[in-house]
Amino acid sequence: MSVEKIRAFAEVIGSPLLWQRWFNSKLGLVLFPLLLGVLASLGFAPLEKWPLTLAGLSLMFFLMGGYQSKKAIFAAVLSFFTTLNAVTLWWLNFVMEGFGGMPMLLSNLVVILFSMYLALPYALLSCLANRFCQGKLPVLLLCFIPAAFVLSDFIISWLFGGFPWVYPGYTALQGPLSAFAPLIGVRGINLLFYLLAGVIALTLKRQFIYLPAAGVIFIAGVFCSSLSFTTDDDKPLKVSLVQGNIMQSVKWRPEMVGPTISTYWNLTEPLIAKDHLIIWPESAIPLYLERAHGLVQDLNTVMHEQGSLLITGLQHKNEETNAAFNSLIILGQEESLSPVTAELNHYDKRKLVPFGEVVPFEEMLRPLGSIFNFPMSSFTPGAEKQQNIKAFGHELIPAICYEAIFPELINSLNAEESGAIVMLSNDSWFGTTSGPKQHLNIARMRCLELQKPMLRATNSGITAFIDKQGQVTDAFPSDKAGVLRGSVHCATGLTPYSRCGNIPLWVLTVLLVGLGVYYRGRDPDKQKQMLESLVRP
Repeated sequence: MSVEKIRAFAEVIGSPLLWQRWFNSKLGLVLFPLLLGVLASLGFAPLEKWPLTLAGLSLMFFLMGGYQSKKAIFAAVLSFFTTLNAVTLWWLNFVMEGFGGMPMLLSNLVVILFSMYLALPYALLSCLANRFCQGKLPVLLLCFIPAAFVLSDFIISWLFGGFPWVYPGYTALQGPLSAFAPLIGVRGINLLFYLLAGVIALTLKRQFIYLPAAGVIFIAGVFCSSLSFTTDDDKPLKVSLVQGNIMQSVKWRPEMVGPTISTYWNLTEPLIAKDHLIIWPESAIPLYLERAHGLVQDLNTVMHEQGSLLITGLQHKNEETNAAFNSLIILGQEESLSPVTAELNHYDKRKLVPFGEVVPFEEMLRPLGSIFNFPMSSFTPGAEKQQNIKAFGHELIPAICYEAIFPELINSLNAEESGAIVMLSNDSWFGTTSGPKQHLNIARMRCLELQKPMLRATNSGITAFIDKQGQVTDAFPSDKAGVLRGSVHCATGLTPYSRCGNIPLWVLTVLLVGLGVYYRGRDPDKQKQMLESLVRP
């Protein structure tokens, strides 16, 4: 091939007009955003490279800046977020096929449809943003689209109970953006991702004047990384996290109750000592408190006599209303566990897993198959206002499994004197997929937001100690039975996010919309155009 032919081929391939034509074709509207969705998903576990999530978002913003119709934006954004969710949440197939008995093709279809449902708010609000930007690209990419995506983040965390699992902010556990967690929370970090994506997209379109804004965000993150809003206690809390590794497929069988309790007791007995906190995972006792009162009373007596405390997961039923709860209880504080002390020292899970712990429209859905009939899938949500757990003079924030993905829920029990988060979980449903690691990373973000450590006990992994900077200081191997021991310094105080919640984020979002409305109505500034021409070679 001659040099002239190579040069001509390169000119054709490098032609912006050709790429623009590809991007706007029917195939391109689906294919390119789909590939970018895969790229953005690489920031989540197992790869965990947050710059790739930022790169995927930035290129998606670049594409949105070239679309002329609302239909094109809708199709592209729907394709991008559907792919991002589907790739990240592919572990749902393991749950539906392994425990729900669903055929592989059907489970894949369900994951795609569920991912599309999560993507729909982003696609619809992107069309609205495009409608009101009046063709001004910076207004679209720096004001209206970031605001639309923030609103979509809230919608997917609330609609039908919510499933806010795939937030870009969860990839930012390392790097300068993590420093913003105690200031504006994970959704605030989402906004920073969207703003950075807008800036990078405009830079790719040779509008370099906005590039310093990205530098400001990263430099601010570096400076904020040293900020500490909570104070460590001088005396450490001695803790042992017990991982029983009970197989999920047999966990709820009546004949497994005895062996399960024996496993946990054999692991726990050597640990019992004065001023020692022992934690069993979610549903470690696979019985209702009311039916296991003798067992629970015996455990309480042993712990009290030896000066230890035991926090364990179990089920609790209100005898008057027959409502069942997924709960945890602390044992050993009182000599005798009366109904009154049990009521004071337990916590009922407030956010339940849809189709796992509660089945919407159960009269219609339960007859359809085993996927809607998991064991213990008829729980009632606990009261919104509940008391924290107290152990050896420390106040601990209780949380169970799925509740980790709701930032406001964990923060609602946070107080100045709260010292740590106790998280009981059972991630055996996920098997060896990326689900447990993603769930752990979400829990790490909760520590960053509140700047408080976490004691995370699970049935089969990932059992871990997480410090107030969101770093895993120690973890027990998955799919093994054993004990993780450590000393934890509780941290008291409140971060700005703890005090203000999402108020700063809403202020920033409203400000972006206001700036967008202001600048979309302004006539082109000749002096500004001249300045932009100087920085656009």
